Amino acid sequence: MITQACGYGRVSTQGQVEKGTHQYQENVVKEECKKLSYELVDFYADEGISGKNMKDRPGLQRLIKDAKSGKFDIVMFTALDRMGRNVRDILNLYHLLKEDLSLDLHC
Repeated sequence: MITQACGYGRVSTQGQVEKGTHQYQENVVKEECKKLSYELVDFYADEGISGKNMKDRPGLQRLIKDAKSGKFDIVMFTALDRMGRNVRDILNLYHLLKEDLSLDLHC
């Protein structure tokens, strides 16, 4: 059975969006999936959005919704600070994805 993966990327500033930082994150996730023989089913992104608040990130909210529906087995991202800037939010997200939904996380 092939592992179904999703990726997540976030860039905070418009400058990062213009430099293609989001595309870099997506490419890293794609390469890692290829290396591990995972199927990348979706890549969720929030461009030009602060990691300060999870509720204000539509890409992350869509990821959570799809995670709850069982769309993938693992969530991949390039750095922990791409998931959030607030330790409490990161821990809450970890518990939701890993503990409640039994998904793997790969950074």
